[in-house]
Amino acid sequence: MNKHKKNHKAGVENRRHRDGTIVYVNPNKKGFNFLKQLPFLFLGGILGLLFLFIIIFMWFEKAYQNRIYPGIKIENVKFGGQKKETVELYFQIKNQRFKELNIVFTDTIPIATTSGKELNLGYNSKLLSQQAYLLGRSGHFLTDLYLKLKALRSGLELD
Repeated sequence: MNKHKKNHKAGVENRRHRDGTIVYVNPNKKGFNFLKQLPFLFLGGILGLLFLFIIIFMWFEKAYQNRIYPGIKIENVKFGGQKKETVELYFQIKNQRFKELNIVFTDTIPIATTSGKELNLGYNSKLLSQQAYLLGRSGHFLTDLYLKLKALRSGLELD
């Protein structure tokens, strides 16, 4: 008896295994060719990485929606993850020492005296908090991405 019989369907053979089961095989169909599938596997990998990048980027943006991006420093103080109001309050407190400052202009005798309060010395806390918050939020994708990555990697100092 012939082990390989032609089925009534065109091009399909019956093959009997040692255990007695019959398998239908198309002799014209070639097996899996890895090299032919490589471009599709590569494309799938690239699309998967792109999808992962988009998900991480969206999560990062959501996490820092109303907060300063991590790595941003003002006067060597890290404010990453803080709200604008926190930065503003920090510099308002620092401004208190300027108000208490007395300045005396002298030659051989005192000529003039003024105070930090009269000169309105201090930090512009609103401006500093606004600038710290806006770093990485210009609306230009590549510039913003560069600033965010730079701040994460090595920090950004706002002087």
